[in-house]
Amino acid sequence: QYVITKDFEALGELIADDAVFYMEDGATIKGKTTLLQFMSKNFSQITLKNYSVSMSISVIGENGDEWVLMWDQADIEMPDGNVQKVDWMDAFQMQNGKIVAMNGFVKSPK
Repeated sequence: QYVITKDFEALGELIADDAVFYMEDGATIKGKTTLLQFMSKNFSQITLKNYSVSMSISVIGENGDEWVLMWDQADIEMPDGNVQKVDWMDAFQMQNGKIVAMNGFVKSPK
């Protein structure tokens, strides 16, 4: 919700200071400050429409790691007005109620 409303300050409250995000293109973003700068720069230019969550599952592994797995989709409106449908599957590792890691996957169906 905070990404849709572009409330990156509120989003930051959910992310650990030393979080690591593994992006779909192979890039790694380390640290909350760097991540929020990336999100502000990239998500401020687009509008998410028709956002929906298909499924969300909480998992605790045998090693005790806590994860939230989420499948969601939206139509992304670009600054030039073009719209692209996007499906995501993200895995968020949680510790003490904060996101410490994320593995992100994205697909643009035709």
